[in-house]
Amino acid sequence: MLTDAEDVEPDLVGKLDLFDQIAEPLFRNDGAVGKLCKGVDAKLDGSTLTVTDPAALLPPLLALHKAVLAAERRGHERVHGQLSSAEFLQIVSDPLRYGWLKPLNELILALEADDDERASDAELLERARELLAPPKEKTPFGRRYLSLMQREPGLVLAHGEMVGLLR
Repeated sequence: MLTDAEDVEPDLVGKLDLFDQIAEPLFRNDGAVGKLCKGVDAKLDGSTLTVTDPAALLPPLLALHKAVLAAERRGHERVHGQLSSAEFLQIVSDPLRYGWLKPLNELILALEADDDERASDAELLERARELLAPPKEKTPFGRRYLSLMQREPGLVLAHGEMVGLLR
């Protein structure tokens, strides 16, 4: 039975977007979640996934990078107010404040490299595992990344998908 309309405060609906933060990675249209891509083998019982081609890591890794940037933007805007995309890009480009993102950016660039410049498949997979499965608390990336995961459910979901492919 629904409550009386008198007791509902419509101005509070949508103020806390926790459900949106959790659902957004599940229902986004970039195909990163819920879809196995080329280069990923799954056992029939669904227990394990094996990455056979590091290029298969690129879509979930880009989704993870997007989630990290979105979390950083929300935190920055919470303190300093709304920013345009260009302003946020300029802020994130600052190596002093966001240098901790460099290992993730370099991994993405390594996966996107041409065959001539690309590292071996085994090396790329090892770099991804070293960085993300699990993140090292002793590194600047690991400290900040783990801190963001404590307060961003969307980032936790994207991380879980990425680590599932790395095992």
